[in-house]
Amino acid sequence: MKFLKIIIITISLLILGGCVRFEVKSVRDEPMNETYVRKTNAMEIRNGTITPDKIQLKLGESVTITNRDKSPYIVASDPHETHSDLPDFYSNEIFFGQSYSYTFKKEGYFGFHLEQNPSIRGLIVVISPQE
Repeated sequence: MKFLKIIIITISLLILGGCVRFEVKSVRDEPMNETYVRKTNAMEIRNGTITPDKIQLKLGESVTITNRDKSPYIVASDPHETHSDLPDFYSNEIFFGQSYSYTFKKEGYFGFHLEQNPSIRGLIVVISPQE
């Protein structure tokens, strides 16, 4: 009798289990969106890279870029040499532990780089405050 109960319970669970669909989704299941940007106001220069390399701000917000590298850096807007995309986005030398902050007064996509190595780049996306 005990054996029969175990068989009935097992069969019932198998039937019920087949009727219920469990779906576990992983972040890896989603395609990577190339336009994804983090919503933060802080960036760091660390080990010769800018982290995160893309962020999103609202109009009127500021970004703060902190140097966590031993070398001093100058942060400048693109394109390299003319810095014409955002001419006033240009820091003095930022030494280890120091920061540079900039408040955005217009919407758009603003690339920037480190003067000492223009291949080290970042992107700041500035959107409307209503979004």
